[in-house]
Amino acid sequence: MLTPTLGVPSDLLLKLEREAYRAFHASHPTHTADHLYNFCVTALAVRDWLFVQLAWSNNQKQSFYNMWRGQPLLDACADIANASKHCDLKKGASPHIAKASTQKVVEVYLDTSSNLHTVLNPEHPDISVTLDSGRTVGVHEMTQEVLRFWRNFFKGKNINIPSQDFETLSGLSD
Repeated sequence: MLTPTLGVPSDLLLKLEREAYRAFHASHPTHTADHLYNFCVTALAVRDWLFVQLAWSNNQKQSFYNMWRGQPLLDACADIANASKHCDLKKGASPHIAKASTQKVVEVYLDTSSNLHTVLNPEHPDISVTLDSGRTVGVHEMTQEVLRFWRNFFKGKNINIPSQDFETLSGLSD
């Protein structure tokens, strides 16, 4: 157990949120890939910690694994987590392809005088994940859908999800 932050599955869910934030906000392609990889590893760790907390039998785990593999983005997470650190999935080993890309984003911030600024960044680093269906998703869409799955799962099992302030989520302080 890593203290003080990781003791129960909900701690890992909060870590998953932090990894999603870092993956989307990274300003270098290698960091984007690293954070997406860490996100995917953490998504699997949430699953494993829940198995222990819920004291699931092997049959229950197998049923969950089958459901997991039927969800394209969860399945892609498992493949990325088991792939190389640079999200280079070997052809033939997986139906998913993850590769560096860029996307257009609008960066929004307040300056020291509290003036709002928006800046278009047409080359923000991203990872394009092509699923076996041919659908392609970027880091933000992938991480948000996986987070939504886990939040709904926790709620369905009546597992409390504590809130996380922005400074903890982002690692930024005022």
